[in-house]
Amino acid sequence: QLVSISYNHVLFFSSSPAMASKLFSLADVAKHNTKNSKYIVIDDKVYNVTKFVDEHPGGAEVIDQLAGLDATNAFDDIGHTADARAQLVDLLVGELREEDRGKNTKSAQAQTVNGSTPSNGWTSLILLAVAVALAAFSFTYFQS
Repeated sequence: QLVSISYNHVLFFSSSPAMASKLFSLADVAKHNTKNSKYIVIDDKVYNVTKFVDEHPGGAEVIDQLAGLDATNAFDDIGHTADARAQLVDLLVGELREEDRGKNTKSAQAQTVNGSTPSNGWTSLILLAVAVALAAFSFTYFQS
């Protein structure tokens, strides 16, 4: 069976017997947030990322925080490459039910795990740069 996934008008194909026709509710996906079973939703498609956790270039913590959630915003915000998107094809296990599509995309960003929110690190870097610039400006201003 040939399975195709379209993302931003780019088609990815896989000959793996992915179960693209299996439908999941958000509640079904939420049950898969354990060490032995990690599912995430990206663009209304459900992926089993359990075996990918140790291979994830961004570290296991990112997937651990988003397991069981709609990770669309986090996935898009980090700017994954076409190769990363192509890897999703082999992890596909189904799709969200129609009534759950688009419901939970933003809530994954607000979820907290151990008191922290998922972040791609850019926010901290930008804040650090602004703080350094303000410190340099203040130093220069008060020296004159």
